[in-house]
Amino acid sequence: MTLKAEFEQCAENVKKVKTRPTDQELLDLYGLYKQVIVGDVNIDKPGMTDLKGKAKWEAWNSRKGMSNEDAMNAYISLAKETIEKAKVTGAIPDLLLNVHFGASAKYQDSVSSVQFIAVSLSAFLQSLVSLRVNPALKVTASSARLGGVNTNSAEVYL
Repeated sequence: MTLKAEFEQCAENVKKVKTRPTDQELLDLYGLYKQVIVGDVNIDKPGMTDLKGKAKWEAWNSRKGMSNEDAMNAYISLAKETIEKAKVTGAIPDLLLNVHFGASAKYQDSVSSVQFIAVSLSAFLQSLVSLRVNPALKVTASSARLGGVNTNSAEVYL
């Protein structure tokens, strides 16, 4: 893949992240993108009442003199970092939902649901550790037989 093609692919992929990048990441991506597409800043600095426009102009102007190739490489690196960060950040709720819905849908009204939940929580915690997240969890699980019906519940608090 050529540098230009990789740049274009990263520019598309970074738009699809599930979690919003920080304002600074967005400004850095913007400044690098404009440097690649347009080159050095070629417009007047917005007035002091246009805070957003001024911040974007300053992000772009901070790349003044950077070559097209260097700007592309920096953009690709930052975009990949931002995308990876979004994957890690977005993975935790997805894992939690899988544990919760997987347990309730698969083993509803079953004595083994509490066991399944325990196994699912173990897998969930291992996933958190692999993502280098130190979970602070409170887990409660219970099973009871009320009126001839098995009742099971589990709650996970992050």
